[in-house]
Amino acid sequence: MKNYLFLALVAALSLASCKQKSQLPFVENFESSHYPPDGWVQFPIDSSNYWLRDTTVSAYGVGNACISYNNLAPTSVYGTYRGIRMPFMNFVGVTNPYLRFDIAYAQRETLPEAPADSSAIDSLTANTPILVTDTFGIWWSLGNDSTHWNNIQNWGGIGLATAPPTVGVFTPNPSQWKTVTLSVKAVAGLESFRLGLENDCYKGNKIYFDNVLIFDSVEVAK
Repeated sequence: MKNYLFLALVAALSLASCKQKSQLPFVENFESSHYPPDGWVQFPIDSSNYWLRDTTVSAYGVGNACISYNNLAPTSVYGTYRGIRMPFMNFVGVTNPYLRFDIAYAQRETLPEAPADSSAIDSLTANTPILVTDTFGIWWSLGNDSTHWNNIQNWGGIGLATAPPTVGVFTPNPSQWKTVTLSVKAVAGLESFRLGLENDCYKGNKIYFDNVLIFDSVEVAK
């Protein structure tokens, strides 16, 4: 009985906190060693292969950490997705929200696999590198709904890349980052929702993500 009452109290408090209007701007730079940050949730929840806090680089060389996902790691399976959800937010009264973040990525350059019949491919084609890329996207979902996620935008290929293709695992230098500012007007006015970022693995390369900023452009303009 005590356990039941405790769980009911936790659920009630969680619901109440979701209904409190989120304080903007919302900022996360992953500098704290506490990871995931409070309220952030990795998914799929039964996976052992997640986005990791990475202290080897930080956006533009400022700071000491970011988060990353290595699509070339042996544990990264082709065709699978891995993401991380941000805390619950309440945008009642927020009319023009934006999400800003820093990202770094390079496509991977490789030669095509030789077919079983070597006569099926000429020497020129066999020695022409191909570029392998992954997909990165921003999504949102209402309340505690963990199954119905709505895509805001995806990036891949040249649109995702911030540096020239590499043969091995990509490690960005301070100049190989870009800042993305994205309208998230789809969640304007919503009482309880989550934003999330997702990587779809196609064995391309390692991707880096840093410096989350969520703000209401109406408030910024005042």
